[in-house]
Amino acid sequence: MAAHRTDQGQAACGLRPISTDEQALLARSCPDLDSGQTVGDASIALLERLRVRDDPDLLLLFCQLNRREVADELRRIADEQALPASIEPLTAEVLAETLDAVRSIASRSIEREYQSIHRRCRRVMIAFTDECRGFVPILNEHEAPELLVEALAERIELPESLLAFARSDISAAAARVVAAQTLLQLSRHDRSMLLEDCAPHHAPETSPQSPSVAHLLSHASAVERYRLEIDHSMAWAQACLRRPALTHGRSQP
Repeated sequence: MAAHRTDQGQAACGLRPISTDEQALLARSCPDLDSGQTVGDASIALLERLRVRDDPDLLLLFCQLNRREVADELRRIADEQALPASIEPLTAEVLAETLDAVRSIASRSIEREYQSIHRRCRRVMIAFTDECRGFVPILNEHEAPELLVEALAERIELPESLLAFARSDISAAAARVVAAQTLLQLSRHDRSMLLEDCAPHHAPETSPQSPSVAHLLSHASAVERYRLEIDHSMAWAQACLRRPALTHGRSQP
């Protein structure tokens, strides 16, 4: 039951060998499972069982086996595009979507659905950024919109230095989304510079303890562009809250 390459030439999921600890966990929780030699083998075997019956222990096992790989792929996408994404909630979303897809498939095989995890990571990240870009603040007339805003805010990771510019009389969750929305309006270069505070691995490879003058000037320019943009964004957000008729009917995240 070896994992193969995807039809788009992307590296397949689950090629990592099962560790000794994972083998022991599988043996204790599901002793009659033919877990094979790789994470992909074990995951597909678990999914075959989950397709016919729900079992919380098997669900947990599947998530434990795949959480690291999914998180690494999401982090790679976020780093590549300099996106303000919080990896943990997006990882849970990808794993949940995979499990839902397996339990609802008709003709598609379980293995192919499992091998779609990498593409699902990219789709989830695209959906996340689209929701940020399409966010429109509204008055909290009902509880549901605020819960949706909080759910979106939980998927955002921003350094405090950027959030400080968004302090206002709107809710903390809405301000976080507006801050992310503003960041996404800037170039990838600026986003990368501005996200350095919460992702040290983005720092320049040459002498990270003593950034070059050029790097410091570039960072300062990015901060200034962000400051100017978020001033406009926060004024827009406050106008939306003061005059809800302007945004009546607009979709929320």
